[in-house]
Amino acid sequence: MVQEVKIPMDVLNTTKTTIEGFAHIEIEGIKDSSLKIPIKIKPEEILGINIPITIPVTRKTNKFIIKTTPTIQYNGHEIEMPTYDIPVFAKTNDLIEFVELKDRNMLFFVTDKLTVRVMLEGGNLRIFQQENYGLNPLNHQTGPPYGLSLDRSLLHEYELKEEGRYKTLILTGKSIHVPGLVVKKYIKISPGMNEIEYWVTYTNVDKKSIHASARTSTGFQGISLNPYTTKGKAFTPIGGKIYESETFTNFLTDPLLPTGPQFWSETWTAVEGLMLGDYSAWIWKPENIEKIKLRQGHLSQLESKTEEIQPGEIYKPVHLWYSFGYNMIHEIRNRWNQLVGNIEFDHMESTVGPKLSKALEVKLSDKTVLTAGETVKKTLLITFASAYPLQGSLSLKLPKNWKGNFIVDGKKISNIEMPKLEPFKSSPIDIELIIPEKISSPIENIILHFSGEFEIDFDNYILVTEKGSVEVQEKMLDGKKVIEVSNGALDFKVAADIGGNLIRLEDSKKRSFLLDGYPEIKPKFFLEHYLGGIQPDIFHLIADEPFADMEDTKSIVFENGMWKGVKTTWTIKKEKQYLFGQKVELQYLTIPNSEVIRVILTLHNKTSRSIPWIGSLISDIGLQGSKDGNVIEVKGTDDLWIRNSVKKQFITQGSFNKPYSRITKGDQSISFVVPDGSHGSSVVADLGVMLLKWALGLQYSKPNSSSSMEFVIMINQPREKMEELRYALGK
Repeated sequence: MVQEVKIPMDVLNTTKTTIEGFAHIEIEGIKDSSLKIPIKIKPEEILGINIPITIPVTRKTNKFIIKTTPTIQYNGHEIEMPTYDIPVFAKTNDLIEFVELKDRNMLFFVTDKLTVRVMLEGGNLRIFQQENYGLNPLNHQTGPPYGLSLDRSLLHEYELKEEGRYKTLILTGKSIHVPGLVVKKYIKISPGMNEIEYWVTYTNVDKKSIHASARTSTGFQGISLNPYTTKGKAFTPIGGKIYESETFTNFLTDPLLPTGPQFWSETWTAVEGLMLGDYSAWIWKPENIEKIKLRQGHLSQLESKTEEIQPGEIYKPVHLWYSFGYNMIHEIRNRWNQLVGNIEFDHMESTVGPKLSKALEVKLSDKTVLTAGETVKKTLLITFASAYPLQGSLSLKLPKNWKGNFIVDGKKISNIEMPKLEPFKSSPIDIELIIPEKISSPIENIILHFSGEFEIDFDNYILVTEKGSVEVQEKMLDGKKVIEVSNGALDFKVAADIGGNLIRLEDSKKRSFLLDGYPEIKPKFFLEHYLGGIQPDIFHLIADEPFADMEDTKSIVFENGMWKGVKTTWTIKKEKQYLFGQKVELQYLTIPNSEVIRVILTLHNKTSRSIPWIGSLISDIGLQGSKDGNVIEVKGTDDLWIRNSVKKQFITQGSFNKPYSRITKGDQSISFVVPDGSHGSSVVADLGVMLLKWALGLQYSKPNSSSSMEFVIMINQPREKMEELRYALGK
């Protein structure tokens, strides 16, 4: 069996004369591959030719050499030019090949995933993702001192070692810069892996001790117009947090950050590619590293400790990895943990990823609800992970009809200078807000605007309500006890003794949102134990059957600051597979004259077990008493996805990045949101006989501890308020 491909090749005429002739092609490693390709090139023109190669499928090698010999015609004579050897490779999952270009003192180490170009003169590397893009330099200097090194012209010897699927290229040179020191550089790769491992050893072959260290310069080169190399965001684990920063700023750049390794909680940095959307990372061992320098949030340089190396002694100054093709930051973090960290991550961090902080961020010191008609004092906290001299002015952008000022030494000021910020510390800014008597939205944005080298708006979403009260009282409904909650904008009831379902949700116009079968518990479609409304459910992550029988509950009136409503508790007895005996707490809370309901679900783990668990709210939607005419709005990967109610079953995909959805009918709507800081998704299923909304959350309860998740329900608000609500109630 054979496979034919065509290899494109550029032919350049650097003369002022038209050149005619042909290229004689022979492909080393393939029989009967000789051919002539005619060429005619105008002065200073580049001509493209295609070289057909018939590659045997049952090949013995992945490497083939195209030997190209140009012949030109001049004054009736044919003049044969020097032969060019051009290696090509069959890109297969077992590809790992090595090529030397002797005339250029250059080596290529190639797999199906990456290419490493090695310059024998100087011994420095270039790492390419795939074939020709994703350039990442990896340069080494032996010192001290550093700078214009004598080793830049040092010609290295090399050897290749195999260990299973791995191959290691070893470069060896006797340092000119530090006499008596043998420097070995190891490059280890394997087919199928998006990763290169690199380390350096020093061996003292002198008769006296030698003081030596290493400086390793790595990949990120700043601004690039190449779409394959342009980076959007950088991720840097320093100061006990993982910072996300824009790569076009200089915030996280040497010398604006401490270089000492004690500031690094984890030894990796990563960047997100703008074109492909994947993440690449440098990971290094902290042993023997004395200085760590960044460029725009990404690793730019490692400098090892200077050690006194005794005769015959070996010192390893640096050991690192470069890898790419990650989909999420926590994949990089888990890989670092495999290679270097060897620590036990929190289960939620290893599953859904670590909490990210901004290199420059502004947050309200607390997220208490604001009330219309009041004058309040609040504090904005500015946190910066850098000593960058951020000079400029600050002003407030407030909602319509709001008034406010900065408070400095008891005086009200409309504009202030950016305070001097200390790395890793929060600087407080006091403000006063005057809220009008009438509000136009339950969620508003208090924007702090910075004007200087950059123009930046910092959003601070917060809930706002009008004065009033939340009334909570026990009642009987169809012969069963319920607890009714009313806040002036909505009313709902909670089944007091069974299940903990929220039922009979109505707005101020007495329009309904949910369907239920209360007080009867019966099967409905696939739900064997159905009461309806909003039905809570909790199950173990690996449970075979997530829908258990409804539990007996206890419900009481409950208050938490301005929030008031119902707290329902139960001990799991019906689900005997994984959660038997666990205690559950469910809160439904609201504030006066608000169209927002918070739902907080907590698992109290009183055992020595660790429990990953799923919490969910299954809502039977029926605006104005029917599912007919209900329109579904769900955030997709990029755009809003809208579906009219049709007689065909379907289910939306849940998103952990945009965990909110909305169902509308005329000017009536109900939205479900997972707040920022909780890990969950929002799914809608039209099953024909039912229109179900699932709010799903993931949590983990450690032994003898509790863990919670939160969902938010909002009625009769525009779709853009879903994302604002997510951040207004975020942690």
